[in-house]
Amino acid sequence: MFENVNIVLSLLLAIAPVVLALAEHFIGKCKPLFLVLNALYMAFACVFLLAKEGTLAGLLIVVCVALAVRLFLEILTGRKDK
Repeated sequence: MFENVNIVLSLLLAIAPVVLALAEHFIGKCKPLFLVLNALYMAFACVFLLAKEGTLAGLLIVVCVALAVRLFLEILTGRKDK
């Protein structure tokens, strides 16, 4: 199922959304700016992967890593609010 997936490229493209999510969490200000930057980067990453003949599994890796980090940070924020 995943024999033609370039995992290294997918994980390299997943670094920027992780950095943007961490910056959004720790800076706290300009939250809409980080959301817009993250959305633009994810669109760019999807187009780039498809242009480099990546598969949908590669896109799934990028999206899952970004969402997992964002979910983890939301859980941490929820625990701080209690």
